[in-house]
Amino acid sequence: MSHNITIGRDYLFNLLSDHKLLVRQRKRKAVTTNSRHWMKKYSNLIKEITIIRPEQVWVSDIT
Repeated sequence: MSHNITIGRDYLFNLLSDHKLLVRQRKRKAVTTNSRHWMKKYSNLIKEITIIRPEQVWVSDIT
């Protein structure tokens, strides 16, 4: 004699959590720009400029 028991997803996760059977997800560090490469890196040419009007400086990035 077999019994089919249906439980919901939330109940299942709560049950697993109560018995410490859940696999914890690792927190991944976000991978951002790699500045330690062999290609030429250009210095900031507008560091000393004070922006006072629209379209005074245009920038772009080709990556």
